[in-house]
Amino acid sequence: LLADIRPGPASSEPVRQNDDARHVYITADDGVHGRELFHVPLAGGVATLVADINPGPAGSDPEAYRQTYGGADSSLTRLLLLADDGTHGREFHDVAIASTNATTPSFTTSLAVDLHPGPASTQRIDGMIRFP
Repeated sequence: LLADIRPGPASSEPVRQNDDARHVYITADDGVHGRELFHVPLAGGVATLVADINPGPAGSDPEAYRQTYGGADSSLTRLLLLADDGTHGREFHDVAIASTNATTPSFTTSLAVDLHPGPASTQRIDGMIRFP
């Protein structure tokens, strides 16, 4: 068991989104925030919520679309997610990852672009971006 994101008998239904040599990023439902992005250090430690993109129990159901690696250790520095923030529909969100040490990165998350303004969503079909 890498991390118990939802303690108790219910499953968090984790889905791996991305990783590097020291970290795993998964989407999971912790029973409080709905399906959101979590960081899990491979060296052990506690899973942390990267961002509550859609505050409340509904979750944003994020899906990794692109990633950027950098630095001397080729660690993950940026994720581009398709996620629903509850206002803009399913759109691109940018997660900047700053690693201050081996186990505890910090995260800054923002709406990257609203390709389809309003509550309608941008869709990913067979790896391609589709506009409704």
